[in-house]
Amino acid sequence: MSHTPGPWEFRVVKPFDTRLALHYILAPDGHVIAMSYGDEMPVEDAALISAAPELLEAACSFVRFAETSGLQSTPDSPVGKARAAIAKATGCAA
Repeated sequence: MSHTPGPWEFRVVKPFDTRLALHYILAPDGHVIAMSYGDEMPVEDAALISAAPELLEAACSFVRFAETSGLQSTPDSPVGKARAAIAKATGCAA
């Protein structure tokens, strides 16, 4: 499984004729990754979603560093948790 490369951008658009806003998560090429209307997507959730590509890359870098440094990896360790998050994000087994 591959995802749309980042960085992703969170943008709020408020049409002039309404108090409700459109929330977009946009790819670098401008295509819409996610969209919500009104109060459906809290700003904090949108910020987290838009950071997903960078968070995934950071987790992968951490695991690579841990593997070359000999850090312990159990399911409850930071390395194990990072591996589980990577598996969840990519659809691959941990």
